[in-house]
Amino acid sequence: MSVRRKKKRSSFSVKRWKGHRYQNRCVSLGMDKPHFAFFLDPGLGKTTIILQILKMLLLSGDVKAMLVVAPLRPCYMVWPKEVKKWANFCHLSVGILHGNNKAKVLGEKHDIYVINPEGLPWLITQLKGHKKKDWPFNMLTVDESTKFKNLTSGRTKNIKKMLAGFDRRYILTGTPTPNGLLNIQSQIMICDGGKALGTTKTGYHEKYFRPVGKPEWRQFELQSKKSADEIYECIAHLCVRLSADKNLKGLPKKIDNLIEIDLPPKARKIYKQLEKELFTELENGEAITALSASAKRIKCVQLANGCVYEDIDPTEDVAPKDRKVFKIHEAKLDALQDLCEELDGKPILIAYWFKHDLDALKKRFGSKLKVLGSNMAECVQIEKDWNAGKIEMLAAQPSSAALGLNLQDCGSDIFWYSMIDDWEAYDQYIKRILRQGNKNKSVRNHVCIAKGTLDQYMYNRLQEKEGEQVNFFNGVLGFLNKLLVK
Repeated sequence: MSVRRKKKRSSFSVKRWKGHRYQNRCVSLGMDKPHFAFFLDPGLGKTTIILQILKMLLLSGDVKAMLVVAPLRPCYMVWPKEVKKWANFCHLSVGILHGNNKAKVLGEKHDIYVINPEGLPWLITQLKGHKKKDWPFNMLTVDESTKFKNLTSGRTKNIKKMLAGFDRRYILTGTPTPNGLLNIQSQIMICDGGKALGTTKTGYHEKYFRPVGKPEWRQFELQSKKSADEIYECIAHLCVRLSADKNLKGLPKKIDNLIEIDLPPKARKIYKQLEKELFTELENGEAITALSASAKRIKCVQLANGCVYEDIDPTEDVAPKDRKVFKIHEAKLDALQDLCEELDGKPILIAYWFKHDLDALKKRFGSKLKVLGSNMAECVQIEKDWNAGKIEMLAAQPSSAALGLNLQDCGSDIFWYSMIDDWEAYDQYIKRILRQGNKNKSVRNHVCIAKGTLDQYMYNRLQEKEGEQVNFFNGVLGFLNKLLVK
């Protein structure tokens, strides 16, 4: 084991972290409660709250080190960066358990070890045979806990095996129930081991929900409003909820701008035929076929954006890399170009989903368009260039860019080229810009949808999911206030 080295830093180059009132309150709660959930909006400083808790516990001798489980991008771009940013925490050592040197890093002495969920099986193997008291860490923080929203998933089963080895367990997220209360059980289980909502999916479902729909499309809905209240009451003592708009002064106002486009007549005809018959023929004689309802849904979403992939050979397990793309229309590209001309050079963040969406964007906008990919070093530089005002157009996929990026220093416009129905990814993506530090009075969220297509359904579904999230927060806050009164 190597000795932890403290790096000296000049006092004028690194500023000290001074918590807002709400952050200091969260630190106090974390110190008092060894198992706790911080449901804080992006931008409220969840990372620094945990760092302050860790620092105090290290000083008191109650904790020897912390394991952070987070998506890969925050592992590289959030935790090490926040530690270096503040004079209070820059003496803390961070070890990233990823890549070829992860075994070496685990053998070193660090205050913070960070690992992505996919790395947990490796870590469990490394710790096997060691008594839990001999583990290098005894405090666990799960950053973006919705990655563990499914109680029966492999990653949740992996982390469940490790829970007994941690004296303190915290979870962090701004969107704990992106698809309703079914998502909350396993996250709370990480905190309390299942005391509040149980340890089995079946038991949780039978107590609070009822099945609806055909067996092959089985869904669950709450038995009644009373069931929701019972869940809120069970977990209120385990969590705190804080919203950005109520706790941060001067936060920009979000303005939704719905840009509705009409599909060109030929594209409309193709869309309607595919939607109705699972088959359509293009003018060049090529055919587009959807082999199932789910395949039809994907192709209809693609078509609304402007392009459709050729059919996959049903005998092939993986789609070929050089898969042909049929170009149907450019209505969304035209809408984006009109908006960019209106913005006259102001930075804009563009959300796309399919690779052919990105290819179409590159072809239309050329070198003006920068793309956020998976290379961490490139991501760090792109984030820096964006915040310095050096990038006019930045394209990023919500599933990969929704977490771990701080783009609030420059830009106040977001454009949804591809519509999605994942509320968590949608909300988190917007809050890469709509967060503390953005000096603009408003952030404009431009949502481009093709009228009469699945775009409209997905947009409406997002509004419903937002309402479900608000109901959860209000319900938890109601019972939490009752506890405080007692």
